[in-house]
Amino acid sequence: DILTDEIEVYVADPSRKKEQVDLIIRNHPLLGDKELNCKLNNNSAYGGSTHEFVIDKNTTDYVHIYVEGVSLPEKLSMSSKNRYEQLTPVITPANARVQTVTWSSSDENIVSVGQNGELFAYENGEATITVTTDEGDFQAECKVVVGGSFKSSISLADSYVYDGSASSNYGTATSITVKKDNSGYDRAGYFKFSIADLENLKSGESAKATVVLYALSGGATVTEVSWLLYPVSNLTWDEKTITWSNKPAAGTTVIAQKKCIKPASSDFTTTSVLEFDLTDYVLSEYEKGNKEISFMMTQNARAASGGGTSTISSKEDSDVRKQPRMLIEFTDGVNIEDIASEKVEIYPSVTTGLVFISVTELNPIQVFDLNGKMLINFIPSSVGEVDLDLSSYPAGLYFVKTGSTTQKVIKR
Repeated sequence: DILTDEIEVYVADPSRKKEQVDLIIRNHPLLGDKELNCKLNNNSAYGGSTHEFVIDKNTTDYVHIYVEGVSLPEKLSMSSKNRYEQLTPVITPANARVQTVTWSSSDENIVSVGQNGELFAYENGEATITVTTDEGDFQAECKVVVGGSFKSSISLADSYVYDGSASSNYGTATSITVKKDNSGYDRAGYFKFSIADLENLKSGESAKATVVLYALSGGATVTEVSWLLYPVSNLTWDEKTITWSNKPAAGTTVIAQKKCIKPASSDFTTTSVLEFDLTDYVLSEYEKGNKEISFMMTQNARAASGGGTSTISSKEDSDVRKQPRMLIEFTDGVNIEDIASEKVEIYPSVTTGLVFISVTELNPIQVFDLNGKMLINFIPSSVGEVDLDLSSYPAGLYFVKTGSTTQKVIKR
């Protein structure tokens, strides 16, 4: 009977995650407003058991302290080197009863913000992060400036295959399981990424391509082995249909590897972020005209006692910071699309050797490879058509520049 001056309350937490709960009664006819802080015993012996508490006239009076404002840092800088940041709002007064807030970003393509103020930078630019208090609708803003020159894109597809269930598909799973083991226990991850952001490459600059993955968990002996990435040339596989039985064949050359780790917690931490440098592989595929790349992820050996299971976040993970990404970084240069003046004609765009340049001014003619290395540099002796011979250079993508004109040329 709650209409007494002594109320008995029973609290149980089977999850064993709560250290305390606050019991509040309002406008009680005999007790008025009261608040009782209840400590829960959650050790292994008593966790989840029922606890008895009593609210009576000696219980502390409940006082509601209202939110009066909120603040954030005025400005925050991020880059490709620190893509993860944490914003913490300061609510005034500090002991305000309601501490919950809502977050938003003015441009999710530049910076996204999680429900707890976690920031993730996708590419260079600016965005305004706004926090709004749930009580009073007070707001504060932080201008986030993402420096450098880089692009970030989520995986196009990801899944894993399991030889113990060869016809099963795991394309909707929120994690990718990888494990090198005995027959019937093997699991391998498959990933597919766009590399179309290389279209933003500029003359005279280099590009670095990094695949960023997130390790969720690891078996007892997982640190004894390493992750290996192998190229997959067949790009037609689909994450919703790939199985062990129909998986595309992987190449035999390792394109990247990293020692396996065993994450200490499921909470996001930068120590669980895995970066694989795929620059050589990505650039070689782009030179072939491919706009996508794919690879298989496995391990180099079976860990002791079969304890090498590792899980990697998939693009279905709700935490954007953990989703697989392709990060492409650039240096400064002249935009290859900036050919508005068109004073010079360079043709053809695909050649087996000769390139012809219609010269109207005696500017240097330069040729760069994908890594930004200058291969040719000379000044023509006269205006008119100049022949440029690339027959002695390997097949691939090159930049031919003269004056304000820069053009991509593919050498077959």
